[in-house]
Amino acid sequence: MTMEANSKSTPAKLMAWMMGALSSVIGICWAIVTYVFPDPSIFGLGIVNWKNFLSFFAAFVFMMAMMIAIFAWRLPTIPRRMVNFILAAGLSAGFFVIGMEYAKPSFEFAKAQERVVENDSPTLFGKRIEMVDNVRISLVNCNFIAQTPSCVFEFNSTNKDREVQVRSVSAVFEPDGNNLRLEKTLVGNEELKYGSIELVRNLNTKVTLIFKQTRNDLSTIPSVKLVLQGLDNYERVIKFNEVTAAR
Repeated sequence: MTMEANSKSTPAKLMAWMMGALSSVIGICWAIVTYVFPDPSIFGLGIVNWKNFLSFFAAFVFMMAMMIAIFAWRLPTIPRRMVNFILAAGLSAGFFVIGMEYAKPSFEFAKAQERVVENDSPTLFGKRIEMVDNVRISLVNCNFIAQTPSCVFEFNSTNKDREVQVRSVSAVFEPDGNNLRLEKTLVGNEELKYGSIELVRNLNTKVTLIFKQTRNDLSTIPSVKLVLQGLDNYERVIKFNEVTAAR
C-alpha cells in the first residue's frame, strides 16, 4: 500500500520540483540581468543585446514548458489536464509579457539600446531604410560638393500627421573620429531656419541635411548620425554606417 502511494505521488513531486526549478531559474536570470550585469554590452559582444536576450529567454521558457508537458503524461487524466491548462495559461501570459517587453522594453539597458538604431547595410533592393516609431526614414544619397557633405533623406509617417525636429547635434563622422555638425536643413527646396519638420501621413517628405566643410577627400562616410526629437517622446538616434558618397 505504501509503495503504491509512493508511486502515485512521485509524478506529482516531480512536477512540483520542476515547476519550482523553472521559477527559480527564471528569477535568477532576471536578477542577474537587472542587478549584476544591467548592460550586457560590457561583454563586448554585438550578439548580446536586449532583443536576443528576450528571444533566448522565450525559447528557454518554451523548452521548459515542453519538458513539463512530456513528464505530465505520466500523471492521471485529471491532474494531467490541470497541468496542461496551467502550462497553456502560463505560456500565454508569459509570451504576452515578453511581447510587450520586445515592443517597448522596461529594463534600463534595453531602453538605452532602443534609443540608438544602427543601419549597417542596404536592403536587397539597395536601399538604406529604418522604421522608427512608425516613421520610415530612408537615406537616399550623400554627396560632397566643394568639400561640403550633404545627405538626402525621405521621411514618411505611416500612421498619423506629426512634427519631427532634426537636432543640431546630428553629424557626419570622418575616419579619424572628427564629426562635422549639421549646418543647414532643407525641407523640399526650402531652408528650415527654425521649428520642426511637418510630416503628413503617407507622404514622402524630402529632407536635405548639409554639414560643415571638411578638408578630407572622402569616398565613404563611416557614419551619418541623425538625432531626432519627437519620436516616442524622447530623442532617437539613427546611424547609417559605411555610406558611399557621390562626388
